[in-house]
Amino acid sequence: MQIEYVSRIDGTKALPFIIDAYTSLRKSGHIDELSCPVTGREEAFYLCNRGKVVAVLSFYRDDDSFVVNMGFVLPRYRKQGLYRMLWERLVAEARKRKLRCILGYHAPENSDILGFNNSLGRKVKYICSEYVV
Repeated sequence: MQIEYVSRIDGTKALPFIIDAYTSLRKSGHIDELSCPVTGREEAFYLCNRGKVVAVLSFYRDDDSFVVNMGFVLPRYRKQGLYRMLWERLVAEARKRKLRCILGYHAPENSDILGFNNSLGRKVKYICSEYVV
C-alpha cells in the first residue's frame, strides 16, 4: 500500500471514509462532534487497498503546529503498522514545514490512543498529546 496525500479532503475518496470513521468513533465514545468536527478542509494522509481507503490521518495547521483531527484504521487492517506509517509521514511533513510540534486531542479514557502515543514518545498532557518535531 502506498500513502496518498490530499491538501483538502473535501471532494476526495477519503472524505466518505473519514465521515464513517467519525461515526464509529462517536458511537464508541472516543470523540464527540464538538471536539473533532469534519470540515472537509483538513489535510490528510491515507492508505488504500485496491482503491478502497483503509486508514487515514487527517490534520490541520494551527500556527507552528499540526493538530491531528482524526486517525482511523479499519478494524481488519489494524495491528499491521498502518497508523505508524501515516504517523511517520506526518512527522516528516511537519519537519519539512519546520513546525514545532504535532498535537492530538482525545478522550481521557481512550486507552488505545494513550498506549499508542506512549509507544511513539508523545507526551500526554491531560487529553492533549504533543510530539515535538
